[in-house]
Amino acid sequence: MKKTDRWALPALVGAILLCAVTWLTAAKPAPAPEPEPEPEPKPVVREVKPQPAPPKAPEPVVEEKEPEPEPEPKFTNPLTGEAAETDMTGLRPYAVMINNISVATPPRGVSNADMVFELMDEGGITRTEVLFTDVAKAYDIGSIRSARAYNIDVALAFDAYLVHCGGSEEAKNYIYYSGVGDIDQVNGTYTGETFYRDWSRGDYGSEHTLFAYGQMLAACPDGMGLRREHYEEFDRTYGLVFDKNASAQCTSPASAIHVGYSGGKTTDFTYDASTKTYTAWQYGSEYTDNGAAAVPFKNVLVLYADTWLQSDGLHLSIDLSGGTGYFATEGKYVAINWYRSGDYDNFHFTLEDGTPLKLNVGKTFVAVNQDGYYYGGYTEFE
Repeated sequence: MKKTDRWALPALVGAILLCAVTWLTAAKPAPAPEPEPEPEPKPVVREVKPQPAPPKAPEPVVEEKEPEPEPEPKFTNPLTGEAAETDMTGLRPYAVMINNISVATPPRGVSNADMVFELMDEGGITRTEVLFTDVAKAYDIGSIRSARAYNIDVALAFDAYLVHCGGSEEAKNYIYYSGVGDIDQVNGTYTGETFYRDWSRGDYGSEHTLFAYGQMLAACPDGMGLRREHYEEFDRTYGLVFDKNASAQCTSPASAIHVGYSGGKTTDFTYDASTKTYTAWQYGSEYTDNGAAAVPFKNVLVLYADTWLQSDGLHLSIDLSGGTGYFATEGKYVAINWYRSGDYDNFHFTLEDGTPLKLNVGKTFVAVNQDGYYYGGYTEFE
């Protein structure tokens, strides 16, 4: 081989390799450039015009109804006008003579009473005559004292049993010929173990120790053969008219009432607007049932009655046929007149123009004050 041929073969191979590399390099396309990201479209903001509010539906027309009146109770207590569980209008009540001197207070059983009468007694003191429609509700009552003739008048006005411990000679005679239902511890006109002595009340004398059991008193009429029901011609309403709007009759303020008896005894009444009742005060303390809560009164009546000292210089006479007075309820008062047409007639109360007085529904305190010869009683209002 020629020298030129020996170098020609490697040159040929190199050329071939160069051509192959060139071909391979040219065959692989260059990577395409990445496209630029398209800009995000701008949000289209549309102008929203405010829409008018939908029309309001018309409010329903509510017809105002008159409040329905409270249903009338089937039965009422004839002494208070309050609702009662049973019909008591035909049954005779009880009039109990209760001690009211300071050393004998507080009384017992009076929270179950319906009316309280306070009347003068001899010696410048007062005594209470307490009326019960249902005496059996009181566990015991007292302390019990003697009766006077005018106490029999009160009992007759209600056709009540008179519960007492003896009495003046005038009262004993009156009991005999009046026919009042008499339950008397002294004369033994009672049945069973009706009365008892509580000697813890005896520090100031045995006359302050006599009490009676309410349930035993309730049983006495049957055991004694006494008439249970009112006699036919008797007014079973006791001549009393009750109205929850009784204060509309009153014209002047009476948040406090001061009753002074001619003997010097005073009874004061304070009005509680939250309960719409009066509380009685005497001897510097509230009038309570055996020291418990004060007894509330819806009505206060002050009755002026002609009063005089009897010829014995000791006992009083009180004319309960009529006179003037005052009526107070719910913090107001008005002047009144009152009368009874006979020994067996009820108490009748009227306004000064003769219109029948309406009592409020609830308990009543009746202060019988002095007029006439034995004067000196007074009533003051605040």
